[in-house]
This record gives sequence, C-alpha cells and structure tokens, in this order.
Amino acid sequence: LLALREEEFVLAARLSGCSHTRIVLRHMLPSFMSYMIVDLTISFPYIIMAETALSFLGLGMREPIGYQAARRIDFEKLLGGTRGHY
Repeated sequence: LLALREEEFVLAARLSGCSHTRIVLRHMLPSFMSYMIVDLTISFPYIIMAETALSFLGLGMREPIGYQAARRIDFEKLLGGTRGHY
C-alpha cells in the first residue's frame, strides 16, 4: 500500500480534493485487493493447521452445543418456533 501512495491516480485524486479515507477506499483498496486475496488463499491452510494443533493441545475452540443441535435450533427459528420433537 505504501508504493501505491506515489502512483499518479492517487495524486490525481488528492488534487481533485478527495479525502484520505475516500482515496484509500475508492482508489487504493481495489487495486490492492488482488494481493490480499492471494495472501489469504496461501495462508488459509496454515490457519487450519494452527487451529488443529491448538485443538489437539486442548486450547482450540469449543462448541457450546453439538452441530446437529445447532442445525435443529436454526431450523426451528426458520419455522417460527418449536414444532414439537423430531
């Protein structure tokens, strides 16, 4: 992002009176988004491995209720309340 500050389109936006926030959100971020997507795609397996290692050590995320119970609660909310037991 620091290299983009010196580009001509940023200078043109600055001279036209755009605020710093608008320059970052409308001009710099779209041109930098592809780099962020590639970085997240490459680092995603490492994030999963880190979570798996923490779970193995007992430090990972703990679910308060089981997966099936969570699905049932969501389905009941969709129906508009409880409709009896399954």
